[in-house]
Amino acid sequence: MKPLQIVFPSRADPESPLIDLDLHLPLLRFRPEKVLQILTCLLTEQHIVFFSSSWALLTLVAECFMAYLHPLQWQHTFVPILSRHMLDFVMAPTSFLMGCHLDHFEEVSKEADGLILINIDAGSITYSNDEDMDVPDIPLLAAQTFIQRVQSLQMHHELDLAHLCASTDLNEGRACRRAWQQRLNCQIQQITLQLLVCIFREVKNHLNYEHRVFNSEEFLKTRAPGDQQFYKQVLDTYMFHAFLKARLSRRLDAFAQMDLHTQSEEDRIDGMLLSPRRPTIEKMASRKSSAPHGAHRRMVVSMPNLQDIMVPELPPRNSSLRKIHTEDCGSSRTVLDTPSKLTYTFKIPEIHFPLVGQCVQAFHADCVAQLSKAMDSLAPENSVLLARYFYLRGLVQLMQGQLLGALLDFQSLYKTDVRIFPADLVQRTVESLSAPERAQAERTPELRRLISEVMDKPEDAPKADDRVKNFELPKKHMQLDDFVKRVQESGIVKDAGIIHRLFEALTVGRRMPTGWAVQTLEGRSAQPGRALRGGRGPYLLPGRVGRRGWPRLWEGGGDGGSGDA
Repeated sequence: MKPLQIVFPSRADPESPLIDLDLHLPLLRFRPEKVLQILTCLLTEQHIVFFSSSWALLTLVAECFMAYLHPLQWQHTFVPILSRHMLDFVMAPTSFLMGCHLDHFEEVSKEADGLILINIDAGSITYSNDEDMDVPDIPLLAAQTFIQRVQSLQMHHELDLAHLCASTDLNEGRACRRAWQQRLNCQIQQITLQLLVCIFREVKNHLNYEHRVFNSEEFLKTRAPGDQQFYKQVLDTYMFHAFLKARLSRRLDAFAQMDLHTQSEEDRIDGMLLSPRRPTIEKMASRKSSAPHGAHRRMVVSMPNLQDIMVPELPPRNSSLRKIHTEDCGSSRTVLDTPSKLTYTFKIPEIHFPLVGQCVQAFHADCVAQLSKAMDSLAPENSVLLARYFYLRGLVQLMQGQLLGALLDFQSLYKTDVRIFPADLVQRTVESLSAPERAQAERTPELRRLISEVMDKPEDAPKADDRVKNFELPKKHMQLDDFVKRVQESGIVKDAGIIHRLFEALTVGRRMPTGWAVQTLEGRSAQPGRALRGGRGPYLLPGRVGRRGWPRLWEGGGDGGSGDA
């Protein structure tokens, strides 16, 4: 039995998942193109069912694909193994990922329409009773890069050992195998993370952080025609909505760190600003022309002077990933070499068999002793690791039934690192104290403060509004206040004074003074045209734009007449 280890992730990425899987298993069963197709099904939140003759593979492969999505998270039902009596679950109307034994393939395929049937043993993907299902392809450039990087992986441990002499030490062989698997897992995590960054990197260019608005229409206009269907489906998912909330909250997760690590210096400086600048038209055009396989993208029609920018004609998008030519993708074949995460390892004591009460108690006592010894040897400035040790020792003492000792550790944890403080667990522990134990806790100042914190908390303050609003052109006439709000949400200009002058110039029926122009955040200027007079108040007509990118106007007179600016 190999030694058990508890690994503490680096503080730089505290939300990184704990991986104890062979992440290359799906890559041994499926070609890279099929892996991309399965990831598309996950990103678009389809009804997915895995099949295999091995019960173990069902869970392992499903969990590997969940790890591939990190830091995105599957938001729906996840049941890796369904028994024969639970097959009706595949008729659920919501999105799900489930797994069934291969013997039930025919039965499940006839059970419901619109299922994605994935045969792990055969490495195939089929659809159930719905030939019209159209699962879009991953954007082409991201797919090409992913395929190249996967093909560069060495996924056979024996080939790595071929040039080495044979070892007779069994423990050395196991340690070598674990180290190889950890390196391979890290490479696969980097490849899948780079895939997500390549797909969603430019989302941040269409976010308004101040008003928590995502301009989906403008974002879609910058996508290649062949990628439109993919993004339209992904943008409507719960997974993407949670991703937007994390971006607007400026969460420094794995996606943000990879994006920062791989972006250009200019983009990195822009991202450090309090309100990042939206890219100019010239910059967007240069990005497109610099990618040899990037498809033609429509420019944003609401921006001025589009006729001055010539977008080169680029090759059409391949209709199938089976015929991808990857020789022109440069150095993307090499997996990005990123610094490894700093980890600390604490080896727990050996487990004595049989697992009877006395042996278990001895194991718990040894754990507490070793944790106490490790804590005494820590440097005073290493508070992060000390907090983890308090957490572990508190859990072990709970298993021993030493409730007061556990609460003392949790109190020390609360003072050291409140981020990992298990408030619910402490509350349940306090509630389970006997009367003598509760009285003893009340006599201890440290525990009395802890009990007061978790049991006598004031009412929770109302949470800040973290919703993500999707920017849309207004569907009804706007007055001044609404006009100011909409223009600010669009990100065109933020200064309320400029927006007021723009509204006045567009509605009072007089021309703007000579030489007066509205400056946008991109450094562009636009000269609005002449407005009309009317008997009733002026309104702004939504949904249409003039030649210079400014919305057309409508003013109604007493006779119901109308006109364009």
